Amino acid sequence: MPSSLTGGCLCGAIRYTISAPIAALRACHCTNCQRASGSGGTVNAVVSSDSFKITKGATKRYDDSATQSGAR
Repeated sequence: MPSSLTGGCLCGAIRYTISAPIAALRACHCTNCQRASGSGGTVNAVVSSDSFKITKGATKRYDDSATQSGAR
């Protein structure tokens, strides 16, 4: 892995840097992830909170429970 990874949202308002290796990948096929991706689900990277830094913008909090998901 490079020394850090960078990314952000599609509109460019949020940017972030990850300074440690990705610990795991998790796939989700709940209806919320299907709706958000426009496909059969999403794949999400698990990283330590210490290695994740927002470098531009401010995020909002959104909490929800997965529905119709096969993984628990």
